[in-house]
Amino acid sequence: MRLHEYIQECILLLQAFEITQETMLRLNLPRACDEFQVEMNGFRTLFNEMSVALRQKENFSPRRRVLLTKQIERLNKFLKEMNGLISGCRYDQSIKETHIIFVFERQHLFKNILRRHLKDMAA
Repeated sequence: MRLHEYIQECILLLQAFEITQETMLRLNLPRACDEFQVEMNGFRTLFNEMSVALRQKENFSPRRRVLLTKQIERLNKFLKEMNGLISGCRYDQSIKETHIIFVFERQHLFKNILRRHLKDMAA
């Protein structure tokens, strides 16, 4: 996977992710959950492909490769956590506002780590 393509694909998915957050704010939970699942699967695919590519790239220093790989591992952990949080929202129409706020807090952390990761990838 080419670095430029990876960064562009992540940015596009991030934009879609933020639009889906708006859908969730409108409390259209089933639709938002379905869209989040698609986007999270897209992120997982990109992260896994980049992990493989990082192991094969010689032009990254070992230190930089470890940093980028650890960031991807952390992002994947957030995706796994968010998958559980979001799948709980799909069918429960009596979901509490505190749960939605917690989901948004976790998503905010994910987006911050992703932005930092993309910045480090571009450097």
